[in-house]
Amino acid sequence: MADVALVGVFAEKWLALFQNPDTSYDDLFDEKLGNECQQLGFVMDQGQSFAHHYLKDWLNVKNLEDVIYEVNDKEILGAAIYSAWRHYAYWAFQGTPYVTDTMRQWFKVALYRLSRLVQLTPFAFRGTLRKMKISSNNMSYFNPPRVGETYQQNLTLNNKGGLWFQSFLVSEDPNQESPGSKFQKHIPAAQTDKILQAVASYFRKPYDEIRATDIGTWELELTNTDGERYRYEGSLCANFIVDGIDLSDLIRDTLGMYELIVFDGQGTDDRIQNISVHYKGLTEIHTRMA
Repeated sequence: MADVALVGVFAEKWLALFQNPDTSYDDLFDEKLGNECQQLGFVMDQGQSFAHHYLKDWLNVKNLEDVIYEVNDKEILGAAIYSAWRHYAYWAFQGTPYVTDTMRQWFKVALYRLSRLVQLTPFAFRGTLRKMKISSNNMSYFNPPRVGETYQQNLTLNNKGGLWFQSFLVSEDPNQESPGSKFQKHIPAAQTDKILQAVASYFRKPYDEIRATDIGTWELELTNTDGERYRYEGSLCANFIVDGIDLSDLIRDTLGMYELIVFDGQGTDDRIQNISVHYKGLTEIHTRMA
């Protein structure tokens, strides 16, 4: 793909054209937009990559508006824009073509998001964190969890003290899901705020995805107070440090949930539940000889 600055110029230029109600069909759907997409390295894939990653009904503008803040991949979004242009330029009309409000709105939503993605590093969180959802899966090939052991945990926290947790266990039947713990509760907002602030602080900087083989994975979704969603993923070997404290340990310690896999896969149930002292004494008996 071309330099992000050129992508930004492209997005802002065409966004302004689609926002202008006086821009004609010919001005929007002649060869210029398609040629620029091709020059930027976008692939015309009939929306397949966008449908696979984000939205099957990818040309439905109302559905697009629901998921657009989940879109963090410039190339996939660019491919969708190129494909939508191709659709309306060549295939959508059998008679005289024209521009509908729905068509304009689709391109306005997509181009605005593309302009945002080049203005901000797409994996750098922005705003105030309202909710985080993390799904950690420690299933691996060489050292998989055994039957009855946890292989996946889903944890959600919000800034009002809400906590939702669910785990899944390895089943004897690989085709059958075996649920483990599932609960939701309200905890002091100070606890969730401590975690959310630390997570937001770490992911405000550009995140380079960490991948390793056969050690399990985690997926994280952050939602800010504006409703924008940011998604991240990596392997269970992450060592995320915030103010000298490991982020996984901070979450476990703050919630008192030491079994959490979170980012590093180091959760454990091996906690001291009680201490028992067994004392065996020997008594020495002295006898007096008569």
